[in-house]
Amino acid sequence: MKVIFLALGDRFVASSRARVYSYMPYLEGKGIRSTVIQYTSSLQCRKILLLEKQRLPEKMIFKIYSAFALLRLFALAPFFDIVYIQKVALSHISTTVLKALNKNIVFDFDDAIFADKDIGHILRSARCVVVSNDYLKKFSLTLNRDVRELISPVKIEGEGLQKEGKLKVRLGWIGSPETSKYLTSIYPVFESLKRNFTCLEIVFMGLAPNVSETMSSVASSRLQWSYSGERDYIKSLDIGIMPLTNDEHSRAKGGYKLLQYMASGIACVASPVGINRDIIKDGVNGYLAGSNEEWESKLSSLISDSSLREKMGNEGKRMARDFYSYEVFAPKLISIFEELVNS
Repeated sequence: MKVIFLALGDRFVASSRARVYSYMPYLEGKGIRSTVIQYTSSLQCRKILLLEKQRLPEKMIFKIYSAFALLRLFALAPFFDIVYIQKVALSHISTTVLKALNKNIVFDFDDAIFADKDIGHILRSARCVVVSNDYLKKFSLTLNRDVRELISPVKIEGEGLQKEGKLKVRLGWIGSPETSKYLTSIYPVFESLKRNFTCLEIVFMGLAPNVSETMSSVASSRLQWSYSGERDYIKSLDIGIMPLTNDEHSRAKGGYKLLQYMASGIACVASPVGINRDIIKDGVNGYLAGSNEEWESKLSSLISDSSLREKMGNEGKRMARDFYSYEVFAPKLISIFEELVNS
């Protein structure tokens, strides 16, 4: 079997890394030959990730890059069994051309891109749609009968950094500058925790400049996100957080941040929005917090009790391994491919 992927970005783009590139070893292990075409140039990926302004000449170069990526896809599509489109909002014309070249189109997306872009024609044209949560599944079923729910899986990490005998408790958040805005809603919680716990270190990775400035008075460290530093940063944490507001974009999120924490054995606290309510079993592998009072209360419990952090972290890691790992989801993706090819 041969599958060609059109990935939104490179490995620095979390959704492309989790939903395309990290699957490659598992597909190869089953004899599936895969080719990945990167739709967005690596330089543009960095600029988008860091919220950097794109100059007009750069925009023109980036458009040319993406156009050549599409032309390459059109040229290769007839020679593959399946064409897998990861989160690229193709135009009506491009979708029509692609379907004429290969009818086995799978469209994959993991957030509310339909709020900003027209993807209805792609959903109708695809033989199968793959989404990351039930909210996106319900939306997609209005336009396509064959919709599969595959969360963005995680790789289970080994032992965390040595924490025994630590005098400090590290509470952290990791994400893109665009999503760091959600932290501002619980800023008063950070202020209160810093006053009440001298042992607390609050560390962030990936803040937008304006959010970083806001958090300067409570954060011990504000790191720029990097692919090479992400793994060690997460493993250094004692508590991981994922605050959200209850809106369409938040309800469509895939909970990947929580799964990253859990895969490293980190106790979590998250807003009870969207898939977070399914991933976090309140009081088992973490806590759900729906108000600033709950955020402060539940974070305080974890900060003051190392055995509770360890218990929740261990349970989270077990759940990540048993329910959210590539070992669980790679066979499901392969099964989808086999169904499409054999039907």
